[in-house]
Amino acid sequence: MPLQEIKTQAQLEIAKKVRESFALHNQSERLVNLAKAVVEYAIEKGEENAIKWLKKKGEEC
Repeated sequence: MPLQEIKTQAQLEIAKKVRESFALHNQSERLVNLAKAVVEYAIEKGEENAIKWLKKKGEEC
């Protein structure tokens, strides 16, 4: 069954949304990994030190 041709503007919008999706997926993975690292750091060195470490990395608390 042949697929219907999609207009160029719609193709561009779909491509933009796919790129945004990949970027957000990468960002969420980075944030999950950062959260894991901060929790481990807090367990090992204390919550206050973990917050300082996170701020030093340039992340909001």
